[in-house]
Amino acid sequence: MLNGMWAFAIWDSVNHQLILSRDRFGKKPLFYSMERDVLILASEMKAMAPLMSEFVPDHRFHELAASQYQYESTEHCLIKGIKRFPAGSYAVVSPEDIRRQQLPIVRFWDTSKESIEVPAGYAEQVAMFRDLFQDACRLRLRSDVPVGFCLSGGLDSSSVVCALHSQRGSAAASDARFNIARRAFVATFEGSDLDETGYARAVMEKTGIDCTYIEIDGQGGWID
Repeated sequence: MLNGMWAFAIWDSVNHQLILSRDRFGKKPLFYSMERDVLILASEMKAMAPLMSEFVPDHRFHELAASQYQYESTEHCLIKGIKRFPAGSYAVVSPEDIRRQQLPIVRFWDTSKESIEVPAGYAEQVAMFRDLFQDACRLRLRSDVPVGFCLSGGLDSSSVVCALHSQRGSAAASDARFNIARRAFVATFEGSDLDETGYARAVMEKTGIDCTYIEIDGQGGWID
């Protein structure tokens, strides 16, 4: 029933179980390590360092990275003794599981098995994609505070801004749970081939949203 990206650990104090889950595509990180009958969890490997007996590179990782481009989808990590919790999976962990040094991981999502039926006609394909895209954008307007955009002027961010702008005045936009964004933040790289300010400005003129331009210098910092 969850729609979006997540990684969480919930302790069930009644049943003495730890519930772990990671979103379908592994967008949100979740790392774990088990040693000395202890389960260590974090969204960043460096946060686990104080709790581990050693924090050293796993030299096998370099071999894997050199020979297999898909190492991001495996459990292997740069640090020895740390594993990635797999995407599209959950685990209900008991103290006995930790003592056995095993997580009862269950895969709840497999892209190859969950693919939808695509219409044969191009127009129907476009309509289906538009509906899915608009719905995905709309759901992410749920917020207790104003929502803003990071607008690069590229295809992705420009499409999101225009899609949400088109939903103004709709029933969804009038729902109190949703907050239509009216401000975008644009990073500029003056004199660089990376600069897409012109495209971002075109989106701003089309939608009427307010833009804050942040100039980035050649060293990667911003100019006040």
